[in-house]
Formats: sequence, structure tokens, C-alpha cells
Amino acid sequence: SNLFVNELKLYISYLKNDVELSIKVLTDKKIKQIERFKEELLNGIDYYETLLPELKSYSKTINLSFKKDLDHLRSVVYLIRTPLLSEV
Repeated sequence: SNLFVNELKLYISYLKNDVELSIKVLTDKKIKQIERFKEELLNGIDYYETLLPELKSYSKTINLSFKKDLDHLRSVVYLIRTPLLSEV
């Protein structure tokens, strides 16, 4: 599960950097791209959550930790605000 969490953290870091760099040259297309990337990240988190029942055979502690990490990363993604053209 740690591999999944680390992968998500890399994608979230990429998204944050992309949003910061895009503020100066923001277009409708870029806004849609950022929103689509956020949606795909959230879909990925949802998918990883569907794997939790299969991980029960490992350890309850690992399962709870993975769930907690996924919940935290979901919150982080929701907090990444997509800039609006009117703010540029």
C-alpha cells in the first residue's frame, strides 16, 4: 500500500506545481486540464479504496493506515484550488 500512497503523493505534488506555474499563463484549456487531472486523481484514490478488502489478509494495521493515507490524500486534492481566469 505504501507504493500506492507514494505514487499518489508524486501526482499530487505534480498537480500543485502545475497549478502554481499555470497561474501566469492560464487559459480555459489549462483550467480544464487541471480539473481533469484532479478528477483522475480522485478516481485513482477511489480505486485504491476498492482494493482495501483484498488487503485484509495482510494486517489490520496496514489496512487502517492505508485507508487513513487515502482519506488524507483525498482531502489534499480537494484543497488544491483550480485558479479562475478572472483571477489572472
